[in-house]
This record gives sequence, structure tokens and C-alpha cells, in this order.
Amino acid sequence: MKFKLILFALAWLFKFSRWRDRDFRERLKEKNFTIQIQDQDGSAGRHITFKDGTVSSQGGMHASPDLRLIFKSAEIGARLLTPPIRQQEQVNALKNFLVHFEGPDELSVWFAQTVMATQSIGWKIGRKMPDGTMRYCNMTNGGPLFVYIKDGKIIRTTPIDFAADDPQPW
Repeated sequence: MKFKLILFALAWLFKFSRWRDRDFRERLKEKNFTIQIQDQDGSAGRHITFKDGTVSSQGGMHASPDLRLIFKSAEIGARLLTPPIRQQEQVNALKNFLVHFEGPDELSVWFAQTVMATQSIGWKIGRKMPDGTMRYCNMTNGGPLFVYIKDGKIIRTTPIDFAADDPQPW
């Protein structure tokens, strides 16, 4: 029952996020498809359709979804979809075959990123610098870098050198 309730709420979360944030509305216009989210035996599930920026949803199984998100059990699905989303737990579930996607990788990635985007709406990222650039942090194989952006283009990258008012490093 908890799994079904979370799936119902997930559809409403997309709708609320669409109402709340312009960038999220634009994101929803990127793809048109139906995802079936379900437990492995098909006893619990819901399908969500993204079409031209709108979201609709219905309980039960869709006859031919474009993408399936399948949890080994409803209990696992409920745990993995209950906020806050814990990335390490998600990775472990994927590695241990407790959850998997069936369908195009492009849609799988888009859907996962869209779910995560609902949790960061309203966050302000980057720092406005005195020269008009925005400074962001990016992780690379060699460690984190500051990336400076102006007019949508990368101007420069530098190793991170924390200022007194930056968050403290680990």
C-alpha cells in the first residue's frame, strides 16, 4: 500500500514542480513517453505519461509503456522512492539488481534526472564573481575544479582554492 501511495504522490510531485518552476516546465517538454513503475510481480504499479510538457498518471499496468522501472518488491520500491533520496542506497540497489529499467537508456537517464530535479527546485547554485562570471564546482578524475561561465561559455577552470567565506572542505 505504501508503494502505491508513493507512486501516486510521485505523479503529483511532477505536477507541483511543473507549476512551481519555469525550468522544470521546460524540462518536461523535452520528452514524450510513458513510464510504467512497478514491483517485479506486477501486483503494484502506476504509469506516468509525459506529453508536451504535461503529466498524467493512472494506477495499474500500462499495456505498452515506452519505459519500465521495476523494483524487486513493493517494499524496496517504497524505500528507494521515499525522500530524501540517498544516492548511495540507489547505487547499491542497482548493483544488487533490486531495481532496473527496461527500455531506452536515454529515457531512463532523463527520468532519473527529472526525479532528482524535483528535489533541487529553487536551489541557487554557483557564485557570482566580481568580473561578471558565475563560478561553479565540477568534479573531475583529478579532483574538483572551479569552472567559470560567462554568456553560456566556459571562460576558465582553476583548481579549487577556498576563500574564507566558502564552505569548509572535508
